[in-house]
Amino acid sequence: MARQSTSVGQGGRQRLPDRLRFMAIGLASWLLIATADARDSLVMGGDPRYAPYHFIGPDGPDGFDVELMRTVAERAGFALRVEFDEWGRVQQRLEGGDIDVVPMFVSDARSRRFLFTEPLLVRYHLVFGHSDSEYIGSLEALRGRRVAVQHAGLAAEALQAIDGVEPHLVDVEADAVRAVVRGDADYALLPAGIGYHTIAGDRLDSVVAISPPFLERSYALAVRADRVALRDTLDAALREVRRSGEHDRLYLKWLGRLSSGTPAMPWLVWLGLPMLALVVLVAARSWTMRRHAETAVDAATGLQTRSALARRLRVRRRTAEQHYALLRINLLGLEIIENIAGEAVGDQARRAVAERLRDRFGFERLAAAGPGSLLLVIDGIADADAAGLAWQCAAAAVQQPILVGELPMELHCRIGIALHPEHGEDFDALVRAASLAGDAAQRDVAMARVYQAELEPDPRQLTLMTELRQAIAQGELGYALQPKIGLAARRCIGAELLVRWQHPRHGALSPGAFVPLAEQVGVIGEMSLYLIRRAIVHCREWQQQGWMLSLSVNVSANDLADPAMADAIVADSRGVADRLILEVTETDVMHDPSRVVESTTMLRRHGIRISVDDFGTGHSSLANLQRLSPDELKIDQSFVTSVRKSQADQAIVRATIKLAHELGAEVTAEGIEDDLTLEWLSRAGCDIAQGFLLGMPMTVEQFELMVERQWACSDSERSEAGSL
Repeated sequence: MARQSTSVGQGGRQRLPDRLRFMAIGLASWLLIATADARDSLVMGGDPRYAPYHFIGPDGPDGFDVELMRTVAERAGFALRVEFDEWGRVQQRLEGGDIDVVPMFVSDARSRRFLFTEPLLVRYHLVFGHSDSEYIGSLEALRGRRVAVQHAGLAAEALQAIDGVEPHLVDVEADAVRAVVRGDADYALLPAGIGYHTIAGDRLDSVVAISPPFLERSYALAVRADRVALRDTLDAALREVRRSGEHDRLYLKWLGRLSSGTPAMPWLVWLGLPMLALVVLVAARSWTMRRHAETAVDAATGLQTRSALARRLRVRRRTAEQHYALLRINLLGLEIIENIAGEAVGDQARRAVAERLRDRFGFERLAAAGPGSLLLVIDGIADADAAGLAWQCAAAAVQQPILVGELPMELHCRIGIALHPEHGEDFDALVRAASLAGDAAQRDVAMARVYQAELEPDPRQLTLMTELRQAIAQGELGYALQPKIGLAARRCIGAELLVRWQHPRHGALSPGAFVPLAEQVGVIGEMSLYLIRRAIVHCREWQQQGWMLSLSVNVSANDLADPAMADAIVADSRGVADRLILEVTETDVMHDPSRVVESTTMLRRHGIRISVDDFGTGHSSLANLQRLSPDELKIDQSFVTSVRKSQADQAIVRATIKLAHELGAEVTAEGIEDDLTLEWLSRAGCDIAQGFLLGMPMTVEQFELMVERQWACSDSERSEAGSL
């Protein structure tokens, strides 16, 4: 009994402390968790229907933003909680402190309300419409149209500044696309990623993007304006997430397959979009570095840096003049100076120009923007006319002679101009617009250009590159035939094969939209060989029918000079080589005449004829033209259309005809649109005519029907003459 009592007593004494200890541990744990949640929770807000960025999925909040924020919150030591609400309410709750952070586009208006982290992404908006809708080259082109936009979104903000737009407001960005399908709106303006995601998810094949990029903005995390410490903490966590590769992984998971392309081309996206993610990473890191260098001075020019100028504009935006012009001044001739006199002299020239501009416009309005490029802000400029006076003043300062040491120099410049707020509200958008205008001025050999929406690159080119290769490989690239008429007998002697592309989504694309692209991406040779082989097939078919018709095909001189391509043409054209004419532009020939002459000589030896296209518009060498010995010279239509009104053009055409005949070549005049021009050319000795008067580009079936009728008519006339 004692042992038992003792045992029980000992057991009682042992169990009581255990219970107390467990209760204490449990209470402490509960207090720790409760305290941690209260201290370290981070509330993210957003729109519950903003896929693929953030939305309600089967298992709760999901999307790129949500997964990224979970990772960022973990790195920053927070427990993330996601609360979705109506978009306008989300922004109100962020200002009120009920929500800690919201992913959103950065704009000037929002920057006055919130603080923003480094960019998560760089995003832009597109106009979406039916595949047969009119292309929208600028937001101003939406005047008089019904445009679906989210009621509190960036697109709605932008359209408020454009008179005549009839907004159709929706609660959710994706519903803007659906409004177009239902017929409630003519167009939808919304972020590109959401538009493509909605089209793919809802299988809205009739809707496509029909504009260049608009409203290009950073997409970042917004926090309340007084929470600087939270912003800095999130920035540090974001940098860690990027370094770990987690940002890239989530980008590929959620956004890597968003594209205007077809399902047959995912490899392009997988190759291209990681590079885009890398660009975003570099941009974000540059943004952080710029934050600590806002007052830096460029050593080469003594001017403030681009970042410092951007900072000054942000600081003054509430009180300063709202209308101003941003000029990007690109100095020309510096490379030549440095090659001749050295880099030190080039730096002295840069500094001399910078000092002159600084004396005239002031230090605070100028910034260096890279080697040979300056930025200048001029207030009070509200339109293109006022901008003209501004750039002339700047150009005059640049182009005055400069004395570097004892060496007199004269620099020239090209100037791109963007207007605030018409061409962009934030600094980066204005610099981009001014750069596009400056590039256009360089191409046009003009002193200056003011930005226009038409200067924007076509966003379709990203997918067109791959789709063009596919169209060539699968035999889907089309073509038309334009008749060539022999003026002696006034009958069809052949045709020119003109490339065409009926795109499955964009419809009929002009050659100007994809031929330059083919040259840039290196598929022009594949395209030329594909068209040549189609021409050879038709030549064989016509020969079997007894029609001795020729077919001309345009070909790049560089590809023509490729021995492998020349050999392929010779091998494929056996039996009909004399029916095939390869047209090379005069300018292309003169780029590398020796190689072209060597290749064309071999082709002509096998019976293939060579034509020099657009004759009179290039920089000819008569010696090279004699070596080329072309079978045909085609007079450019710029001379033909004005030949009856211009004595100078008449003299050029007559001289061309005489030169061609002396070389043993025939002469074709293209662009003939009226009978009087046709008769003048016939009297001048022109051999062949081509133009809308004689036949528009047509299908192969239409061309063959025209030939049948023409030849039948000729046979009938011969029969009647014989019976007489």
